[in-house]
Amino acid sequence: MSVEEGREILRAHQQRLDPLRCKGFFVHGSLGLGGYHHGISDLDLVVRLDHQLTPPERALVADSHRNAGPLLSAAYVLEASDPEQRHPTWTHGWHGERRASLITRAELHLAHPRDWPEIPDVPGVVTQEVRRAWSRERLTTYLRAEYVDLALTSLARACLTRRTGLLTGKDEAIAHLRDLGVPGRLAVAVADRRQGREPLAHNRFSRAAATRRTVKRLLDEL
Repeated sequence: MSVEEGREILRAHQQRLDPLRCKGFFVHGSLGLGGYHHGISDLDLVVRLDHQLTPPERALVADSHRNAGPLLSAAYVLEASDPEQRHPTWTHGWHGERRASLITRAELHLAHPRDWPEIPDVPGVVTQEVRRAWSRERLTTYLRAEYVDLALTSLARACLTRRTGLLTGKDEAIAHLRDLGVPGRLAVAVADRRQGREPLAHNRFSRAAATRRTVKRLLDEL
């Protein structure tokens, strides 16, 4: 099963990090909540620490991420109570410092309610975070297909969460893209990539322009 393959990658990562004596490993996103597609979905993880990473420990974490592959997206959290605190993060071959968003924290509560506190007003939080993430993105951002998919899926999830009051998975959000007025060609391409299919060729400049218009409209509607 694809879920078990994803969990095996995480188990191996956890074993390689044994020297860090981490306080906990918390899976969220599609692997923790459903809708995981092996080789396509991110492996979303938050690791709780009891000390700041030393340079040798950072090297150990970086090496483990290289072994796990770019889809392992993990934040290494020392102080969990401050949502604005930035944490060491590795994702898609990038590493640096960034915050664990309130959407991430809401997912963590849903997947691990005993370990992570409830986030009040989930629809409001999701709207706030999506606006924060996408309202200032430039046209050039959407020249890359992965950002087209991420932006449209994020906006669709936010729109559905506003309607239902519940966190929405990527698969459900993608299924509603056309209902939300996303142009058919864009919606089909996002769905194809989510299922591991090669979408029809699309000029990336016209795709970027259509995506930016759609993102702006959906943000205005939130």
